[in-house]
Amino acid sequence: MDSLLLLLAGFVIGWWAHRISVLKRILKNPDDIIQLLQKYKVARLESEISLGVANPRNIRIEKHGDQLYLYAEDTNEFLTQAATLQDALASLEKRFPTQTFRGHLDKKEVDALGIKV
Repeated sequence: MDSLLLLLAGFVIGWWAHRISVLKRILKNPDDIIQLLQKYKVARLESEISLGVANPRNIRIEKHGDQLYLYAEDTNEFLTQAATLQDALASLEKRFPTQTFRGHLDKKEVDALGIKV
């Protein structure tokens, strides 16, 4: 029991000591931390751009007959068509693996398009 309490006390003291040393380093030279955070931000943006998630494209869905047609909102470019929304999204992922798409349908639009959720 004593060894468990000693271990717990050592953990708490070590945690506080590390926390204080990190705070001292930040207060001593905040410019280093700012540069580190700026490098992180640039790296994250480059990663998002390379993965295609930095600028998601908005889509518009239309229904003609029993098919759903997906278009890019900004360019009116035809993206894909399918009988169900799930098939359309799978097709988008297959055709554009590095791009991210987003769209919004409210309940009225879902009912009007006859989409089964």
